Amino acid sequence: MAVELAEPADRLTTTSTFLTDATSDSIASSIRNDSGTSTGFTAPLNGLTLLPVGPEWTQRLNAVGILPGTLWVTKATTPTEEEKADLMAHRHYFMGWYYLELGQPGRAIDEFTEALKSDPDNSHILLDAARARLAVKEVAEARELADRVLDQQTTNVEAMRVLADTYLVAAETANGDEKTSVLKKAVEALEKARSVQPKNLEVLRTLAKAYVQQQEVQKVIAVYRDVVAVDPRDTYSLLVLAQVLSRMDRPEEAVQYYKKVIEQRPGFIGGYIYLGQLFERLKRYGDALELYKQALLVEPRNADLLRSFESLVQQIHGSNKVKALAEYEKFVNEYPVNTEIRRLFGQRLEAEEKLEEAIKQYEQILQIDPENVEALVLLGKLYSEQKDYDKAGEFLSRAVEINPENVDLYDAVASTLLAKEDKAQAVAIYEKAIKANPSAEKLYISLAALLENDKRTTEAVAVMEEAVAKVGAKPELLAVMGKFYRSMDQNQKALDTLRKAYDLELDNLPLFGELMSLYLEEGNTTAAEEITSRTAGAAGVAKDVVYSVAAEFYFNSGRTEKAIELYVSALRESPEKLDYLARLVGIVNRQKLYSRGLSYVEEFGGRMKDQEKVEQLKAEIYLASADYDKAITIYKKLLSNNLMDLNYYQYLVDAYNEAKRYNESVKLVEEARKKFNNTDPEAVLMMTGMVYYKQKKYPQAEKAFLDLIKRTSGKSDDAYYFLGSVYLDQERYVQAEKQFRKAIEVNPTSANALNALGYMFADRGVKLEEAKALVSQALDVNPTAPHILDSMGWILFKMGDLAGAEAYVERASRHYEDAEIFAHLGEIYEKQGKIELAKQMYERAVELDPDHKDVKKKLNTLSINGAQ
Repeated sequence: MAVELAEPADRLTTTSTFLTDATSDSIASSIRNDSGTSTGFTAPLNGLTLLPVGPEWTQRLNAVGILPGTLWVTKATTPTEEEKADLMAHRHYFMGWYYLELGQPGRAIDEFTEALKSDPDNSHILLDAARARLAVKEVAEARELADRVLDQQTTNVEAMRVLADTYLVAAETANGDEKTSVLKKAVEALEKARSVQPKNLEVLRTLAKAYVQQQEVQKVIAVYRDVVAVDPRDTYSLLVLAQVLSRMDRPEEAVQYYKKVIEQRPGFIGGYIYLGQLFERLKRYGDALELYKQALLVEPRNADLLRSFESLVQQIHGSNKVKALAEYEKFVNEYPVNTEIRRLFGQRLEAEEKLEEAIKQYEQILQIDPENVEALVLLGKLYSEQKDYDKAGEFLSRAVEINPENVDLYDAVASTLLAKEDKAQAVAIYEKAIKANPSAEKLYISLAALLENDKRTTEAVAVMEEAVAKVGAKPELLAVMGKFYRSMDQNQKALDTLRKAYDLELDNLPLFGELMSLYLEEGNTTAAEEITSRTAGAAGVAKDVVYSVAAEFYFNSGRTEKAIELYVSALRESPEKLDYLARLVGIVNRQKLYSRGLSYVEEFGGRMKDQEKVEQLKAEIYLASADYDKAITIYKKLLSNNLMDLNYYQYLVDAYNEAKRYNESVKLVEEARKKFNNTDPEAVLMMTGMVYYKQKKYPQAEKAFLDLIKRTSGKSDDAYYFLGSVYLDQERYVQAEKQFRKAIEVNPTSANALNALGYMFADRGVKLEEAKALVSQALDVNPTAPHILDSMGWILFKMGDLAGAEAYVERASRHYEDAEIFAHLGEIYEKQGKIELAKQMYERAVELDPDHKDVKKKLNTLSINGAQ
């Protein structure tokens, strides 16, 4: 039976056109001849489900002689051999372009190659074949195909573009003179194309990119101006022009382009922010403020915009909080019925702890909009903070009345009751909510959690059983039950329940993770591998994601080799994902498997789009393996290509520091300071402090970190942490403690500061209970960090818990091969009387750090005692 391949020609002019009625084995394609008959020749499509296509298909099909308005069969005739060959050429071209659009260039190449056998001089096929070759980095082959077209058609603009693309792709991996040469050839090809078609936007945009790579800023500006002259509504080009002009210190021109961006795309908040920052640079603070206000009217909850607005208010009014708040109040008065702006003012008042005034703002919102649930909730929260739980409950209850289906509101009401220590009433609220919303899974879970926290686990499980009875055996409900069982150390029940949930929802990755954790905790690697395989094979699940998740669980359980194996599998599934390669390199670096890391970069790195990041990974391996010269060479090259990016200065500075080449490090920091001190002074101060800290030039490091604290108005936890480290190195313990506590005050989740303070106490044998609590918090933030695991083990050792100490430090040693970790493990074994194991650990520590005198002494003592 003949099958319709596409809609009539007039329908192909819209992007909503679809190729339709694809069968599992074939699609009948035909070409209507001049007499109105059709061939009826069937071209197999290998069971593919075709994707939506747009108007470009019209051009593609016309290019090889297929008239899109005649793509259905009316009558079958027997084609001649010549017609068959012609139709097969069309079919191969058609499928080649389809595969290219689908992102499968290898299969596209095969199809184009077959098409060219029948029609070797067809420029459309040649150029699409070249594009497919470029997609797999076959630059020489692509260039040959483009040249073949240009030999026949010297003014073929598309061929010139493809030729230029071959040079641009070659430039990605070229260096020095070679890079300069290929970029020059790309520009020549594009300039020639522009001379033929001066208004060809694709040519102009590609030419602009080529000039960017050449760092020909004036030419970049000129070409983008040509682009916007052809297409005045090309917002991207307008934005690029504005940014380039801004950096070229041509701010007034940049302002005009930014304004055009905002005019054309009033919903693009980035445009407001960029122009606002430029106004700030020009000290046009009033213009910047009004611009941010306009943007806030469009998108009042945009976090970046709010930060910019607040930063500008502080810049204008400094530490004068009264004037800063007056700026917000002025904004509210300009738009008195805008509840969003009034909410912003209320939250700003909250931040300044002016709670009564904040309450007034939220109450005014309710006067404007009596059913504004958010205002009711904010009032409930504020009254709760003031311990006026009755009023808090009143507002929250009104919110529930307005929106009884919002189950989160019941949590808020229950919280106010719990704050009053009225657990019974909180339970009653949830029970009432469940009656009103019997299918709301979250309510059962909240009630069960409340009961569990009250150590009423049996009742909590009963609630979950009721939930399953009323709502059904939903995976989320079973998962909660499984966690309850796990908290009760009933691991088998937990496994059975979680497994039942998992079997219902194989693609539920959190469930998969919970089961993986239990199986690996139980040592059941067979079951862990089985569910990894099942989940990876589940419909709708990306195998690479499953492998990467499983890898993390194996890594966290200390099974490093399996974690490495799974990350390699993830990369084989998705070889373009740089995150996987970066994580893999990080793991092998921890294990000091440097040659393997380099082999993985060699195997997968070439397939990544961001080759600079790949080079960084290679440099990280060299740095970790103390092959400093190679690392520094790479970082120097990266910096030369990114002279306007401070991060690349930091990479090279870090490498110099590691190599103890401090003079070069200081020189580079000074270079960065001159270039970036006005635009990013905080980062420059951090770099400066770290350089001097590494050199043990503590007074200079101290000054840099103190300046950074002042510069950031005391809001940089890293600055406090490193200042504390400076004092700790000098055994100025009181001052170190003060700075670490400051870091924690600024950022309660600062794992480094929490760990540093805890370890400092433990190493001195003081405040051990607080040390344990601090490091426990650090582990909550970063549960697999070897240095934090080691800290906890060392604290437990000091507290006399040798078994606990052994467990933590052994975990740390599985995650990272470090002399200090093995030294600690040796002491733990020695204290337990495990002398042979202690000697092995000390020997491993000396192997990793031959200059570790304390360990050498302990090892010598053990050997003497053993001989006696």
